[in-house]
Amino acid sequence: MQSLKKNCTNCDHEFESDEHFCPSCGQSRANYNTNFLRIIKDYINEAFGIDSKLKHTFLPFFTKPQFLTEEYLSGRRQSYVHPVRLYLISSLFFLFIFNNVIIDKHSFSLDLEKHLPKERDTPLVQINAEEEEEAQKVEVLVDSIKSEYQVNDDLGEVEDEEDDDDGSLLSKADDKRIKDIIWFIRETETVDDQTIEDSLGITSWYQVKMIKQAQYFYKEKGVTFFQTVIENIPIAIMLLVPLFGLYLKLLYIRNRENLYIQHLLFSVHLHAFTLFMFGSMILINLIPWGIKSWMLFVFYFYWTAVVLIMFKKFYKQGWAKTIIKLFLASSIHSIMIFWVILFEIVISLLIF
Repeated sequence: MQSLKKNCTNCDHEFESDEHFCPSCGQSRANYNTNFLRIIKDYINEAFGIDSKLKHTFLPFFTKPQFLTEEYLSGRRQSYVHPVRLYLISSLFFLFIFNNVIIDKHSFSLDLEKHLPKERDTPLVQINAEEEEEAQKVEVLVDSIKSEYQVNDDLGEVEDEEDDDDGSLLSKADDKRIKDIIWFIRETETVDDQTIEDSLGITSWYQVKMIKQAQYFYKEKGVTFFQTVIENIPIAIMLLVPLFGLYLKLLYIRNRENLYIQHLLFSVHLHAFTLFMFGSMILINLIPWGIKSWMLFVFYFYWTAVVLIMFKKFYKQGWAKTIIKLFLASSIHSIMIFWVILFEIVISLLIF
């Protein structure tokens, strides 16, 4: 049996016989001059709060996650793992599986040479002169059309022809511009603001930044950028949780007690359950036998059924309204997932 200290080593409070934590500062009474396994167990308990709480949380989490939300909102919190801790555990489980099974980030490398032009059509020093020449051609074309045609009922058709011709000339200039930028990124060893301005005539800070990052991306073959994207995935996932709570607040705006915290906690438990189920499905996909297709179907069907029942029991509405609102929330969430991923990629591109 583990020995207990008589006084708190942090604030010197004298413990009562039944006290396991200091009432003054909250420090554990445990004596760590003991066996290693005991220390590991205490550390896990303190870090994740999953000692006796896990026993009460395990079954509801996999069968009726909304029950944990209801218990927390009703004030019965000490018997269950905290929602944030539960989400973090599920998130760590999913990300570990995702990073080590789905993606092999250590062997990732892009062969960009296949997709870049082999030769440059025009020297860099000619690019500004050619753009000016193309612009003059466009201006002459527009003036000639205006002088030949008067404003009449056919003006719309004439303007369409002008747009087609103008776009054709401008697209050629843009194409040459892009090729020269690619060539610059490919052939230049070190890139700084002055070099970009002298070679390409670009002074805008964000364009300069993007060219620098593109050059770094090319030299690194996308490895560092890819690793940055993977590292930022947890942040992107965490952004989705409060967003989903916001959709729910709007969808259930007619509820009497429509507090955001209710929807947020529901969203936390929903995402925790979803991450754990999706992580499990990734593991099932590794099974080499044909049974994995049936197992994936069962897991996906079970996840769908539990989520539907979660909405039905927590918000206490009819099946028709529940299905419609779940469909709307899922549709909005799918769109937001796309934008969050896109935002995460752009941010990663700027900071990698």
